[in-house]
Amino acid sequence: MVRQSFIKRLLNVFFSPTQAFNDLVEKVNWRDWVFPLLFLSVVFAVLPRFYQAVKYRETLTMIQKNEQRFSDNPNISDDQRAKLQTRFDKARQNMKDMHANPWQLKYLWGYALLPVYLFIVFAIWTGVLMIAGNFGMGGKSGFFQVFTVVALSYYIGGNGMLMQMPEGIGALEIIVKIPIILAKDTTHILFSPGLFMDVGHSFLSRFLNQFDIFRLWSVAVLGIGFAKLYKRSISTGIWTVFAFWLIFTVMGTGLAGLFGAR
Repeated sequence: MVRQSFIKRLLNVFFSPTQAFNDLVEKVNWRDWVFPLLFLSVVFAVLPRFYQAVKYRETLTMIQKNEQRFSDNPNISDDQRAKLQTRFDKARQNMKDMHANPWQLKYLWGYALLPVYLFIVFAIWTGVLMIAGNFGMGGKSGFFQVFTVVALSYYIGGNGMLMQMPEGIGALEIIVKIPIILAKDTTHILFSPGLFMDVGHSFLSRFLNQFDIFRLWSVAVLGIGFAKLYKRSISTGIWTVFAFWLIFTVMGTGLAGLFGAR
């Protein structure tokens, strides 16, 4: 089977996902997974620059809220409070320095690590789906076959909680949300049932926030790819991926609540 070019596969992910994964069923080469990984790394490094001022203000606000929360806690000793205040002051100063001098070498290392971070995130998803497909369904797909399918699904949408990106970490998701972020002056832009709830103040609202239309679309595409690799029906693939996504979402929402994330 003729290998799809990078551009053709990218377009197929959006417009014909059943075709996007056809040649991956037989085998993958290094270009199939490296190019999407590098493409997404560039997207996530560049696009947030358009609304960095919004992120900056939100981060300072979050520091201030946490600072106030610990300051009002009667169970914290004066010595502990002083140490915490030093940390808050340092975090605030680091943010101001980063905002004023974003191109200093010490602030650029995070961009270099983006491919590594994304590789780890995709590898976790890959491991879970391989357990379900290779052991639960008796399939024989290789690591980079599944990894490539996972990476391609992030062309559309993805959960950004671990990266402190409530706007999401999908390429299309960020592109669509940029003008709205700038217009509303907030990164908490949701196309989900959580849009109509008090964001971040209850487990239910945080949970519903994750049902963003771009993330559900991404789950569906990943499910189609999973079904192709393991020769299952599309409905079986989508429901299998959705079940694991739901588990991860519940866990992530609970952790976000523990650490006071929005």
